[in-house]
Amino acid sequence: MNRHNLDGHYTDEAFREYFNLFDETEIKGNHYWGKSDDGVFNYWLFDEFDHYISSVLYDIEIEKPIVFEDIQNDDNGYLLVFLLDSSVNYKDKKIGSGYVEGAAIFNAHRRTIVKCDPGQKIKGITVHLSEKLLQNTGRENYDELNDLLKNNSNWVFFEHITYEMEQCIRELFALQSERIGKYGFSSAKILELITHFFTQFYTHRTGQKKFDLTQKETEDIFNIKTILVSDLMYPPTIESLSQELGVSIPKLRKDFKNVFGLSPHQFIIRERLHEARRKVIQTKESMTEISDLLGFTDSSHFTKLYKKEFGITPLTERKQKHS
Repeated sequence: MNRHNLDGHYTDEAFREYFNLFDETEIKGNHYWGKSDDGVFNYWLFDEFDHYISSVLYDIEIEKPIVFEDIQNDDNGYLLVFLLDSSVNYKDKKIGSGYVEGAAIFNAHRRTIVKCDPGQKIKGITVHLSEKLLQNTGRENYDELNDLLKNNSNWVFFEHITYEMEQCIRELFALQSERIGKYGFSSAKILELITHFFTQFYTHRTGQKKFDLTQKETEDIFNIKTILVSDLMYPPTIESLSQELGVSIPKLRKDFKNVFGLSPHQFIIRERLHEARRKVIQTKESMTEISDLLGFTDSSHFTKLYKKEFGITPLTERKQKHS
């Protein structure tokens, strides 16, 4: 079982050394692509802020059993992990798609070890964050978390990924195909992602936000979310979900809105719109094709909803992005 080890060094030099493991490689800008018997590995490195913050996006397809290892070497730093459309196992804790938690924070000098199996896909972002940056960006609440974060023992906390976090990650991946503004917008989006995480971390740890659901009910709601986003064109009806889970439709709607801030129907519409936006920006499909593909009534209805969500029509946004 091969080991893939970065040891907390998110720099161009460290990645070039790491990519000596691969049989085929291509490095272009901040994108590192490698292929070997272990699988196909895509990384995008962001290290513009020196020791304050460094991040790596990854999209990996595993072909042989491997182990990933990482560590936060900074004595006063933190390691944040966010997963998208994939899951991993940290010792006995599974996080990611299909599970309640999809993000984790580790403190300094805690080695994270993830074992991966053939056929597994891993997609997400890992961030090395200095204490100084966290103090500066979260100064209004930092003192209230100081005792928790400054605990000298090795610790890890898990959080669920909110809709806002998920959209930040999806937009980060979409930005990597941009020719202009990629680094600046990506860095801003990473800071936004971290802010969403610590906003939730703060509210959960200070008792300001409670779902008031059992563990089983919470898991069911997150499973529903996974089911809905897996087929935006033909999502299951709320009646079928209600029957499958054995709960009433009003309770399902209430619990879903309690967790995600939207009803299942509203959630589907917003997911469709964000998927449509990715297609508007990244493809040449017509507005009618995008509208039909994602289940909108017609292109006029699609354009109206799009402008309400993003403040611009899809055609205008496409022209602006590609002008």
